[in-house]
Parts: sequence; structure tokens; C-alpha cells
Amino acid sequence: MTGSRLTALCALVAAGLAAGPSAEAQDQAPGQVQAPVQAPLQAQAPVQGQAQYQPQERIVEVPARIETPSRVGPRLWELTVGVRTVFIKDPQLDPFSNKDAFVQFSLSGARVLVRDDQMALVAGLILDVGTTNASARGEPSELSLTRASASFEGRYQPWSRLFGFVRIAPGVLHGSASLTDTSSPAGSSLTTTFDAFSLDASAGAAFRVGAIGDSKISAWLIGDGGYGWAQSERLLLAPSLGADQSKAGPVDLGTLTAGGGFFRVALALVY
Repeated sequence: MTGSRLTALCALVAAGLAAGPSAEAQDQAPGQVQAPVQAPLQAQAPVQGQAQYQPQERIVEVPARIETPSRVGPRLWELTVGVRTVFIKDPQLDPFSNKDAFVQFSLSGARVLVRDDQMALVAGLILDVGTTNASARGEPSELSLTRASASFEGRYQPWSRLFGFVRIAPGVLHGSASLTDTSSPAGSSLTTTFDAFSLDASAGAAFRVGAIGDSKISAWLIGDGGYGWAQSERLLLAPSLGADQSKAGPVDLGTLTAGGGFFRVALALVY
């Protein structure tokens, strides 16, 4: 009996020792399972870093949006063709015209010198040419006025298709007057020429009507108005040098002031 009990006791001790390591393994198993759970938390760290970096990328893109073209545009050269009408109220124009409006063909070229966002400074040359015919003392008469001037223009462009401007244009006015005197023994015309200083001051606006094909040339409709001043010149018409001066004397038609209010309508090609 004593041996049997001793044998049973040894068997129980052996079973307890065998159960001890298994329980420890069970206690450690939850710890081992939690290790892979922490891995996704560590994997989220780069994602959070990327989320913080995105605003920096958007900040870098802001200067690219700020560098927009000037509203005045990159174009520098202009060629303008139009009509200039000046209203000469001087009665000395009557021998050469039945109306006060003196119409001239206007041609100009200009270049942008300075540009600052919506503002620009433009300089160029203007040529205005015109002729009028009438009857003076029952004889055919003609007056031609040619004006060459330099223009200086300040512009303000609030919109890419529209700009306003003010312009000052000092220049030289060349005039030529003639009168056909059929009663003259010489049978020739009486003529005179003169040169006078002139000055135009005007304001206007331009509207872009479109572009020419796929080129960089655009078309603008321009209108301006102001006042043109010119020195007064005496119209003393005399026969040509080949005529007999003793038989055909000069004709005095008074002093002409070829200035007054004017307006200009033109089409410009801008490159």
C-alpha cells in the first residue's frame, strides 16, 4: 500500500511539472499576438509625414500662379492706319474749302518703351496728310497740309482687350497753297509754302477686335480726340519763278491758323 501511494504521488508531481510549462506558454501567447498589432501603428508614421508635406508642395506652386503675363501684354510694336479730321474755324480756310472739317490720312508707328503691370509708356511717329479743293475768287484753289510729329503716350490697361491713353505729339506742319489765275499773262498758278510748329494733345481708348490667324499679331480699333495747335502763317501766293513778275503780282489771302479740335479713328496691328 505504501509503495502504491508513493507511486501515485510521484505521478501527480510529474503531471504538475508537465502542466507548468504549458501554462507559461499560454500566458506568453497574448504577448506574442500583440507584437504584430503594433506594426500597423508604426506603418502609419510615414503616412502622417506625407500628410504634413502636402501643404509645402502647394506653397511651392503659388509663385507659378503669381507669374502671370502683364495686362498690357508682351507686344512691343504697332502700326496704325486711320483718318484724322481737324475742324479749322479760321475764315482764311474758306478760299480752299467749303466746310470747316479738314480730313487727313493718318499713318503712325509706335513702340512700347516701359511697361509696369497695367501701365505703359509708348513713343512713336505720326504722319498726317490731307488736301482740300475749292474756288477762290472764281478760280480753282488747293490747300495741302502735311504734319509730321513725334508722339509720347501713357497707357492704362485694366483689361486685356481694352486700354485708355493720353497722348502729346509735337511736330512740324508743312503747308502748300495754290491758286490758278487764268487772267494772268503768265498763265500759271500762284503758289506759296510754309512750315509751322504744331502740337497735338489728345485722349482716347483702344479695343482689341481679334487676332490674325495663329500669329502673334492682333488687331485693335483705336479712337482719340483732342486739340491741335499750329502757328499762324500768312498766305501770300505768287507766280512761279519763270513767270514775269512785273505782269503778275502776288495774291494775299490773309493769315491762316490751321489748328482746332480734332478726332482720329484708326486700325492698329500690334505685334
